[in-house]
Amino acid sequence: MPQRKRALVPVNTRRWVKADEDYFPFNSLPVECQLHVLSFLSEVDKCNSALVCASWSCLVRSGKLWRVADYSRRGVFHLGQEGLLVSNREFERWKSWVHHYTHHLISRGASLVTLKASFDLGDQCNKWGELLSHLLENVHCRDLSHLDLNWTFTLLEPLDLRVHTSSSSHQDNITKMDQVNNFQILMARLVHSCPRITKMRLHFDWSETSVSLITQFQHLRILELKYFWVFKGVSPNTLQTLTKSLPNLKSLTLHVLVPLRNLGISYTLESLSLEFLDVSPSRGLVFSCLNLPALRELRAKKIVRGITLDRRTRLRIQSRWPCLYQVLREGTPKLQALNNERLLPNWKEQSYRELTSILQQSCYCLQHLDSWLWSQTAGCLITEFILGSFSEGSEMGKGTGISKAVAIGIGVLTVSSLCCLVLMAVMYKIQIDKYPPVNPPLPSKPPVLPTGLPPSLRLPDNVIPESYKVFLQPYFYPAITNNYTNQSFAFTGNSTVRIKCMTDSKTVFLHVLDLNVTTVEVRKSDSNVKLSLGGYRIHRNESNFLEIQLKDVMSGNETYYDIFTEFEGELQNDLTGFLATSLMKPTDARKVFPCFDEPALKAEFEITVIHRPDTTALSNQKGAPDTTEIDGEEWVVTTFPKTPIMSTYLLALTVSDFTFVSKSSAIRINIYGRSEAINAGHADYALEITEKILNHYQKLFELKYSLEKIDQIALPDISVGAMENWGLISYQESGLLIDKNMASTFDQERVATLIAHELAHQWFGNLVTMRWWNDLWLNEGFATYMSYFGMEAVGWNLRDLIVLREIQTAFQVDSLNSSHPLSMQENYIQTSSEIVALFDDVAHKKTYLSKFQFQNVVYKDLWECLKQETSKDVEAFMSTWIKEVGYPVVTIITQTGELTQEQFLLKQSWGHGIAWQVDIRYFVSSDFVVKQDLLKVNGPVRRPHFQIEKKDEWLLANVDCAGFFRVIPLINRGQLIDDAFNLARASRLNVTIALSLTKYLINETEYIPWESALKKPGPSHPHKYLRKQITPLYKHFEEYTKNGTIPEKHTDQYNQVNAISVACSHGLSSCITMASGLFRDYRNGTNKIHPNLRKEIYCSAIAAGDEDDWEFAWNEYQRATAPAEKDKLRYALSCTKEIWLLNRYLQYTLDPSKIRKTDMVSTINYIAKNVAGQPLAWDLVRGQWSYITQEYGVGVISLGSLLDAVTKRFSTDVELAELRQLQKEQDENDQDIAAQALEQVIERTEANIEWVKENKQLVKDWFIGEM
Repeated sequence: MPQRKRALVPVNTRRWVKADEDYFPFNSLPVECQLHVLSFLSEVDKCNSALVCASWSCLVRSGKLWRVADYSRRGVFHLGQEGLLVSNREFERWKSWVHHYTHHLISRGASLVTLKASFDLGDQCNKWGELLSHLLENVHCRDLSHLDLNWTFTLLEPLDLRVHTSSSSHQDNITKMDQVNNFQILMARLVHSCPRITKMRLHFDWSETSVSLITQFQHLRILELKYFWVFKGVSPNTLQTLTKSLPNLKSLTLHVLVPLRNLGISYTLESLSLEFLDVSPSRGLVFSCLNLPALRELRAKKIVRGITLDRRTRLRIQSRWPCLYQVLREGTPKLQALNNERLLPNWKEQSYRELTSILQQSCYCLQHLDSWLWSQTAGCLITEFILGSFSEGSEMGKGTGISKAVAIGIGVLTVSSLCCLVLMAVMYKIQIDKYPPVNPPLPSKPPVLPTGLPPSLRLPDNVIPESYKVFLQPYFYPAITNNYTNQSFAFTGNSTVRIKCMTDSKTVFLHVLDLNVTTVEVRKSDSNVKLSLGGYRIHRNESNFLEIQLKDVMSGNETYYDIFTEFEGELQNDLTGFLATSLMKPTDARKVFPCFDEPALKAEFEITVIHRPDTTALSNQKGAPDTTEIDGEEWVVTTFPKTPIMSTYLLALTVSDFTFVSKSSAIRINIYGRSEAINAGHADYALEITEKILNHYQKLFELKYSLEKIDQIALPDISVGAMENWGLISYQESGLLIDKNMASTFDQERVATLIAHELAHQWFGNLVTMRWWNDLWLNEGFATYMSYFGMEAVGWNLRDLIVLREIQTAFQVDSLNSSHPLSMQENYIQTSSEIVALFDDVAHKKTYLSKFQFQNVVYKDLWECLKQETSKDVEAFMSTWIKEVGYPVVTIITQTGELTQEQFLLKQSWGHGIAWQVDIRYFVSSDFVVKQDLLKVNGPVRRPHFQIEKKDEWLLANVDCAGFFRVIPLINRGQLIDDAFNLARASRLNVTIALSLTKYLINETEYIPWESALKKPGPSHPHKYLRKQITPLYKHFEEYTKNGTIPEKHTDQYNQVNAISVACSHGLSSCITMASGLFRDYRNGTNKIHPNLRKEIYCSAIAAGDEDDWEFAWNEYQRATAPAEKDKLRYALSCTKEIWLLNRYLQYTLDPSKIRKTDMVSTINYIAKNVAGQPLAWDLVRGQWSYITQEYGVGVISLGSLLDAVTKRFSTDVELAELRQLQKEQDENDQDIAAQALEQVIERTEANIEWVKENKQLVKDWFIGEM
């Protein structure tokens, strides 16, 4: 068994004695060992570690810890491109960082081994050369081994550097000679101070002085010399001298551009030690001799770009260039690889086709001509030959005499020939008229079979899958009892997919990702005749295509064929694909076996899993396990019967040692989970409500559930809250298992909500599936809406919360220009008044389900069903709601009764100008009778019933928020507050009006208005103002809180939590005292805090507490077994105000042994919610972006929610620049990870900046007046 990891905790920071094995006595180690451990930390972490304790602070001051001087970073900017223009202020800020960083290294007595810098050494204003010299004089650099120096430009440049054009400008002080001189001065200092440099990467000017300096670094092993000036040539003697003078040089990379005047010169290299040579970045660099007896690999590329030469000049130059093949044969006896291709052992004796192909890309000689020279030269030769021949013929005719007799003879012959031609033409015409010609039969053209890749990333429609037979054998053990090296995370398998061929084809495309496909066979189904295979190829790009090329033709006309594949893979650590459990939505079935991985390509699946004893395999159907022996080992073979026809993303596979509880009824219900959780009864609540919700749906839809059983499994780590696999639903543990003794009513509500949602998917999504992902809302919208009905079956009436949880949330994203139709944030568009009214009668859903069960649909199929049931033109009403971006803002002028509508955007830069059909439900204060009006145009249009004439009368539109649009004016609490702040945010309403609405909250005790106010966009309220507003609400629930009880009404329970959270976080002393006292009792062994209140009371106590409180909560988090309790503690740990504790906690999120992968995003989001933690969280996300996306995988986490949370408060130009830089780095790396989310947070930040500029003073003055 591997040793347990021990916590790295200084001895003098322990607050109580624990067992020895729980702590690693760090401070008792020798100092050299301690320094070695700390050397693995980043520079920022080293500084942070100095805050842990006094002994660590002393350690961090050791020069041996500061081994790297890296000026190539941008300090506070973290920018990525070279020569970035910034404002003068930002440049001075960065320059200050550079000098501060230099002082930091000097003050700690840095002992450098690496120096990285990028400064324009010709800059006489900033004198970067003097700064580097000052550093080298004042730190220990005798052991410097790695130099990475770009001395031709500075990373950041002030704007005025390129704006001014006068002779006094900054730019005029920078010359090429200044750069070279200062470079040579710096190199001379390095020769004296750092003679042991072994690796050097720098721009080089190839002057005799510079070559002389660089050859004095006799320890150099790796050298890369880059361009200095494109017009600077390199003499052959200089290059030869350089390589001969470095006796230990192993690797050389050259960036040499041979100027036009030197084109035709060839070079000689000599080195007894050189093993690797890369001249592929060079242009026009040709070798006449290579004396490199140790060379093992060469990279060279023939590049001569932008050069226009006449034919004779080109031929003359090229005739001078020797063949690279001959040069290599004579001078590189140990060469093994050329241009990344391994050479055959006999390459020197005889060339071969692959080698010739490489030489055509690398060699400049006449033998290996290529298009850059041959196409132009050959054309000139041919043209010259023709013209020359003609010219010679003309010369030959001069002076030649012809007699008259000969001339007359020629004339007679000519006339006779013409007469014959005329006679032949006449005879041909007569014969044609008498015997008209008949066209010969046209030869039948063979069918043109498609070749090459499909025109898009979608699979072609030449074949359709009918069924799959899949065998999978994962080799992992559920537990290792002897040697850990026995564990294996590999799996092997084979698959046979029966396809129906629709058109004659010689190519089949499937999907494959992260699999090694070892065998491919194609057979005709009825005869089992094997088709000849031309080959197969996996396209490792966005398509993930497995392309199978056949020599024989598959006949169309719905002929059946079987495609057999064998493959092997590895259990993924990014929580997608085949693990101990599968997560195949949306496009990860291809990680498990080759398949047609698109939702419309439904098929039947027969699954067989071969797994270790003491484990259970689960899939969509009920399995039949059987024990067998394979290669002397005992295995279990579990066979699952054929599934209903379904999409690949709904397939589910699980292998685990979990136990289960079950309930037998018409449909068997099983809940699987860790044995300790199941035995403790944590699955009992889920088991009880699943049966009730399932039965309720069957009655509601009048359609039975399609399978014999439904399994639900609680997984420690999956990337989503739950996944609706047909018959085997996967949940995060906290979404399915709860400890009744420790769970809050909110925990129970969350479990009920998830189960109701996923069970609704068994009909909406599984039985009837969208045809393509652009209609995903058909799945998610139905499931979300129906989950409210399902929850009512188990006692949760939450329909009033649709406004808060669905509509207002969708409004936030859909008000951005970067939103788009039918995005995930618009799943709930069906809650507009017309759709809600149509769906009040559940019979319409019955028609939709019955008509399209086991099929794929598009949204128009739904409209057609609704039209049949209601006789209304649903498609006309819903067209703009579905196809257009955003939603409208409706303006009602009550003085005149005029209505207008336009697209609501935070930044009113553009709008599509299309009118929605808006169903407006309204009433006036005189009668309170709800009436309806339909607005179909942009307006203005006049409606007399919207005109208010009496002084005290008022109008309320969008009653109960039934419409998906914003309205002016509004008079009803939650709706009014939410609309007012969003309208103010879009500059449609004075912000002081929105702020004034919050004054009434001092008398409000209902949840929806308070929640609308607390989650509103816009300015945060000062502590003093909000403390005054919240005090009555806190006192309203104070007795409940002190007695450890909660109100009966569910929304009051939510509001009790709001009261505690806001009161404590805004400094209400009685609240802080209460929270601290209850937490103190908890630390003393008595936890009287009601589960509903623990999250906020823990948070408030830790925010007001010290390091001991935080450490106690961390230990409790590690000790807790109930997922709900762990989540409460994990949230509370983010509430501390200590920066160094927040930094430590952020580092924990990158360590799966401390914070689970599935909890990483939410934990960082919690920290970002803390005002003190938000900039720390952003720095971590930005600095670790590559690590997060590569190590954790795209499918593991919601990068969109991560970006949204850590940037929510962004409202400055610097923060906007950082966001744009991250976006630019994404573009440069050709990544589109979270591109939509990044675009949206950038737009939101721009809107915030503009809003702050316009309203900052107004808001400040308003609060001053109120306080």
